[in-house]
Amino acid sequence: MTNVYFISGMGASCNVFDGLQLPNQYQKCYIEWKLQEQNETLENYTKRMMTDIDTTQPFILVGYSFGGVIIQEMSKYIAPQKTILLASIKNENQKPFSYSIGKTIRIEKLIKPWLFNDNLISWFFNRFVYKTEKKINLKEFLPQLNASYMRWAIHTILHWRPTIKIQKLYQIHGTKDHTIPYIRINRTYIGNHIDLFTIENAGHLLVFEKPNEVSAVLRNILEKRID
Repeated sequence: MTNVYFISGMGASCNVFDGLQLPNQYQKCYIEWKLQEQNETLENYTKRMMTDIDTTQPFILVGYSFGGVIIQEMSKYIAPQKTILLASIKNENQKPFSYSIGKTIRIEKLIKPWLFNDNLISWFFNRFVYKTEKKINLKEFLPQLNASYMRWAIHTILHWRPTIKIQKLYQIHGTKDHTIPYIRINRTYIGNHIDLFTIENAGHLLVFEKPNEVSAVLRNILEKRID
C-alpha cells in the first residue's frame, strides 16, 4: 500500500478531496493546515507540516493551489515517489501577472481582521478568487482562514521561488482556471506536454467541479510506469 498525502489550498480543509477516488493499492491521507507561528519562515513551517508524513513507507504528495507550493518545499527534505500539483504552479514563469501586482503593492498589508465577516469573505472569494457559480461556504471550506494566516500565506506565495528541480513532477490544471490561468501553465510545456494533464472546462475549484475527471487523471499518474 502506498500512502498518497493531500494538502489543500490556502487554509482550506482537506474535505475538498473527499470526492476523489484512488486505485485500491493507494491510501488517501490528509495533511491539514497548521496555523503559522509568529515570524515563522516557510522552511520551518514546511518541516512542521511534514511531521504527519510516514517516510518509512512509500508515499506520494499531492498539493492543491498553495498546497502545491508546500509539497514542493517538502521535496527539499524528503523523497516522494511522485509529486502532483492540482491547480498550482511549479516555477516563476507560471505565476499569473496578478502576483507581480500583488507583490509590488504588498497586497497582504491590506488584509484586515474586519474583512473576515462570514458573508463578506465568502462573497469576495466566490466573486473574485474562484469566480464560480457554485457558491462555497467559506466557514466550512476554509476553517483556518483569518487575517494573520492569510497575510502570511499571501506573502509566502507571492515571494516563493523554487530552488530545486523536482523529478517526477506532474501538473493537473483546468482550462478555465482564472486564479492561475491555464495559458500560463500550458506555455511552459511547449514541445513537452507529457507531465501536464488538462481538465477541460474546469476552474480553480476543479476538485469540486470535476472530481471524476480529476480522479481519472490521478489514476493515470499513479499507475504510470514509465517516467
